[in-house]
Amino acid sequence: MWYGERRADYPDIPFFDDVTLEASRSSETSYVLPHHYTRMVEANLDMHHTPFVHKWSVPGLGAIVRDFHARLEGNRIYTRGQLCRPEQSEGMAFRADAILPNLGMIELTDKLRLLVASTPMDDGHTWLWFRYYQDYSNLPGVRRAISWLAVQSELRIVQKQDRRIFSGFAPGTIDDVDYPMVQADLGIVLYRKRRRELLDSTTRAAAHG
Repeated sequence: MWYGERRADYPDIPFFDDVTLEASRSSETSYVLPHHYTRMVEANLDMHHTPFVHKWSVPGLGAIVRDFHARLEGNRIYTRGQLCRPEQSEGMAFRADAILPNLGMIELTDKLRLLVASTPMDDGHTWLWFRYYQDYSNLPGVRRAISWLAVQSELRIVQKQDRRIFSGFAPGTIDDVDYPMVQADLGIVLYRKRRRELLDSTTRAAAHG
């Protein structure tokens, strides 16, 4: 949506240039959550919760984060790392990125990605849309079936596990709560900082008319 005056050219819609839009390899769904959209963006950057909240869905996944890196380029946040057990030097590699204000992309494997849009409906509700992409198969019927199964797993298992955590969220935005952060939360720290910068710049622009 463009809220400004009509113009001949509009800014490009922010998107992940390394995510394909090929519909035959993907499946999608959406639902509404009773939380501010910033809480959803933040949750999608928090891969460290996976071995705790989803340990029955991903058995054997380690809770130690190794080789973690996060950086901000413009309005895009990049995070990379590995989830390892204590005896492992290498574990499950993960990637979780975000484009402000509300897009997220999680690379679960090199062949399976999750794209998420956390769209505000009001101060207390978010329309959450997500799409799974897969590159495991090129067979027309199989490739859509794999992404459909990923969506069903997300809805019936993963999101049910997440909602137990969401139910304990304090009301409001991420500006209303403050948590002790660890190294694996650097992507969240960058998101909070950049969001505040953008809000402050908008406030200053409005003040100067």
